Amino acid sequence: MSFGNDVVDYSSDWSHTVHALNWSSGGVTLVDEAFTILGRTQVRIAGRLKNNSSRPGQILAALLAQPGKQLSFNTLIDWAWADDEERPQNTKQTFHTYTNRIRAILRKLDVGAELIGGNGALRLVVDRLLIDYHGFREMIDQARRINDQGETRRARDLVLKAMELWTGPPLADLRSSVADTWRRNAIQNHWIPANSLLVQLHLALDEPERAIARLDDVLEDDPGNIRLGKQRMFALWQLDRRPDADEYYFSMRRGLLADADDAAAEDLRRYHEDLRKTGAKRAKPGTALSEKDQVPAVLGLPHATADFVGRDQLLAQLDGIAVNQHGQLRATVVCLDGISGVGKTSLAAYWARRRHAAHSDEVIFVDLHGFDSGRISGPDSAVDELLYVLGFPVDRIDTAHGRAAKLRELLAGRRMIVVLDNARDSEHVLPLLPLLSSSLVLITTWRRLTKVDAHYGARSLTVEPLPAEHAVELLARRIGDRATSDGAAVAQLAELCGGLPIVLTLVAHHIAPRSGVALGEFVDRFRNPEVLLGLGDEGDGSDSSLRKAFARIYRELPAAERRTFRLLGLHPGPDISLPAAAALTGLPVEECRHTLDALGAVNLVEQRASLDRCRLHDLLRAYASLLAAEDDEDDRRLAMRRLLDFYLFSAYRADRQVFAHRKATPMPPVPPDVVPMRFNDERGAADWCLMERQNLTAAALYASANGYESQTCMYPHAFAGIFKRHGFRRDVADALDRAVVAARKTQNAEAEGATLNDIGLLALEAGEIEVARRHFH
Repeated sequence: MSFGNDVVDYSSDWSHTVHALNWSSGGVTLVDEAFTILGRTQVRIAGRLKNNSSRPGQILAALLAQPGKQLSFNTLIDWAWADDEERPQNTKQTFHTYTNRIRAILRKLDVGAELIGGNGALRLVVDRLLIDYHGFREMIDQARRINDQGETRRARDLVLKAMELWTGPPLADLRSSVADTWRRNAIQNHWIPANSLLVQLHLALDEPERAIARLDDVLEDDPGNIRLGKQRMFALWQLDRRPDADEYYFSMRRGLLADADDAAAEDLRRYHEDLRKTGAKRAKPGTALSEKDQVPAVLGLPHATADFVGRDQLLAQLDGIAVNQHGQLRATVVCLDGISGVGKTSLAAYWARRRHAAHSDEVIFVDLHGFDSGRISGPDSAVDELLYVLGFPVDRIDTAHGRAAKLRELLAGRRMIVVLDNARDSEHVLPLLPLLSSSLVLITTWRRLTKVDAHYGARSLTVEPLPAEHAVELLARRIGDRATSDGAAVAQLAELCGGLPIVLTLVAHHIAPRSGVALGEFVDRFRNPEVLLGLGDEGDGSDSSLRKAFARIYRELPAAERRTFRLLGLHPGPDISLPAAAALTGLPVEECRHTLDALGAVNLVEQRASLDRCRLHDLLRAYASLLAAEDDEDDRRLAMRRLLDFYLFSAYRADRQVFAHRKATPMPPVPPDVVPMRFNDERGAADWCLMERQNLTAAALYASANGYESQTCMYPHAFAGIFKRHGFRRDVADALDRAVVAARKTQNAEAEGATLNDIGLLALEAGEIEVARRHFH
């Protein structure tokens, strides 16, 4: 057979190939059952391959779905083992056994297929046209080429012949999440576009009845497909069934609006108005497919979510960067960075879908697995993935350089949206960008891609956690009707989730099946951040928790950055200054600055208000503190002693600057490993003390709770004067109460007496004479 520019007579040659491979015997064996895969439509596995004895057949199915592509053992496990099944412990031995069985089957079948293994991976070399799924795609592509040459009837006949190869859902008996995703993509990116092509050809040949019959079948599975919806409206107009067309339009538009897909609803409205003005004599949708239409409009993009909220500003920024004044895509690079679970991928997918719905821009989505150890797609693998998604037979070109050149050729002149999801770093994507030079490239990553910015003038947008109102809205939508009866609990839950969409989703998923439990109980449960970090590990989500996502990034950090991150988790206050971080870590200030900048570059710390201050998201801080708890206790206590002394002696110096005329409270010498703040005037000293108020009070509380009695006794005397002057008397009173307890623990009568005296003075100033008398006594 030839699949070049010549048309193949599929009625003989193709059907012979199919029937030669689609064989079985009366007594079905593993060999028979596994190798009906080659002949069955879409690499479909027979039902009897569900037990463990059929595992080689399931692995073979995964290889047949991607012929010529090297798949790691971990990837094949993800394909063949459903998420709720026990996975093999000895991966190497397991695959050695299965590889031998698959090779024996290949020899018996004798179709020229070869299984190549090595370096923890397998690759199946086979003529992809022996596999119905790939033959189906090749026939559809050829039909497009024939139609471009003006032979509409022949193109239609070839599409109908191709449809005979599709007899059910692809990989129907592989139930893993990876197979589910592949199956959805196969349907969305190949089956539905092929049906759309057939409908276009029916309309071009004045066969609207056949077009509607085909559309009714496909739209039953994909009722919100705007492209197919337009075709159905057009076909109804061709049949002069205008009331039916209007009724269908209103029904579909209501559905789009209910799903909050306003852009698609508006696009459909414009099409309907245009149709009413011009009638069915307007240009028929897709009658003659251009070269551009040889690639389906949306490839591999994750499904849209109906609960997308709170990103209007970022969507507007993306529009401003990615679209020129004429509404056309710019050939540029945009990076979306942010911590795991903040919604980078959802934002990219939503924007791309909205843009496609409104302007029919083509979209390609590829997950680079940059932070997924064992599955990272390097530049060469990413090129293969892009070619695979585009439908080009990767195994036809032997060299990586040749494949890159082919990708550049396929995309040359196309103004597309290419989403590169989960990029590891700049080096991960820099080799790809020259190949995508005519496209808008949208990259999602944890890191700030400095080199990409420098080399390509990329624009970077940081995706931050959802504001409280949008977090509540998202959670309420996911919880459903129960949210309306206890809005206070929903607000508390949303606050505990820290505005991270993934955590909000996991919490809602946890709540949904427990319909009889009051929402307040979940609030109590999730007050423990460790519970939130582990949420998602139950059920089939053994690797879905936020803790696992954070761990993937943490493992990639150099040792010094990992240590600093862990210690930051111990800091008791809401944020930390550079000098305080230097005291905590014991690093010189400039070295500490460099480390914090590096942590900021991977979004583990935030530097919003000042370059010399940073904070951790609450759940990141909880994760860091769990890691720090595993460190040597003496090291932890030494780090916290330096931090507590830094705050204590800095506050004391601020007090002496403001109240130089007062007698100084006796203080021990500053430890040699601590460098407190220095102040040049009263205003600077007071401002520092007030800016650090929450950290000072948190440090005093931490000292009291963790056995640092000497610091506990001294803290209130260091900051009392400035705090009282500015009205923060409650902070002083609480610290003094704790100082009395610490003094009694250490049997320091002088410290106890001085502190009781200060409590009495504080009460006297407040007019509480009896309280003051009792403490003075």
